[in-house]
Amino acid sequence: MSNSVKRVEQAAKSLGLGISVVLMPESTRTARDAATACNCDVGQITKSLIFEGAETGKLKLLLVSGKHDVNLDDAQAIFGEALNRADP
Repeated sequence: MSNSVKRVEQAAKSLGLGISVVLMPESTRTARDAATACNCDVGQITKSLIFEGAETGKLKLLLVSGKHDVNLDDAQAIFGEALNRADP
């Protein structure tokens, strides 16, 4: 198991959360891929999208249903600044 998976498990444990990380045998890069691998509807998948505030440089995590797209104008209004896709 990778170090990043171990860090996530430890962080969850320190918060009192009981989670079980499952490593998928196939690609889950897209919500559709994840839904197929999990044998569920794409709406049951949560996409995690990372943006960077244009003024502050702070990272913003958006958790979105797999069947929805982010309205960037609405997201920018919520955060009070322009958003750019974060550099991977």
